[in-house]
Amino acid sequence: MKTIDGRKTSPLGHREPQVLPREPGGYVLVFRLDENVRIRPGKLGITELLPGHYLYFGSALSGLAPRLARHLRRRKKRHWHIDSLTSAIRPHEVWWIATKSRMECDWARLARADEEASIPVPGFGSSDCRCSSHLMRLESEAALTRVLMHIAAVTPGTNRLDVPARLTSRFLNSARVGAMRAPSDQAI
Repeated sequence: MKTIDGRKTSPLGHREPQVLPREPGGYVLVFRLDENVRIRPGKLGITELLPGHYLYFGSALSGLAPRLARHLRRRKKRHWHIDSLTSAIRPHEVWWIATKSRMECDWARLARADEEASIPVPGFGSSDCRCSSHLMRLESEAALTRVLMHIAAVTPGTNRLDVPARLTSRFLNSARVGAMRAPSDQAI
């Protein structure tokens, strides 16, 4: 299947690979927990996350590639709330867009509006804004797909990166990604 711009896509709109940019941007880390995970996100205390799908919304105003590579490494000095989660479990997908605008608050509000969304840790990742949390839990795979497709629909140019189960330094240094189209886009 091809899009209007002639690049190959999968049925879900995953385009040919391109290099993860060093430009500023917004991102969503996608996690799937099959069992309870206990984390300690700084002053928020010890929390036990239940099985389900989790989305973390963040911004990388100093550059997407270095920030996302850091989030994908398990061994690191803990600085942000998200470090407590990424040290315990690696995201299996990353959605991002290169922009100078902060997207994380808008995306978190959009996810929170879903009927299956809940806030597992109030204040997680949102100490620099008025959001209740930048970490959302979704009950089902259907809810996860619904929220991510909504993000792609309202943010044209959103990209998706599948994270392999076993990371190598080569992958972290040259992450390959594909752009996602919103479901309303017409493929020809």
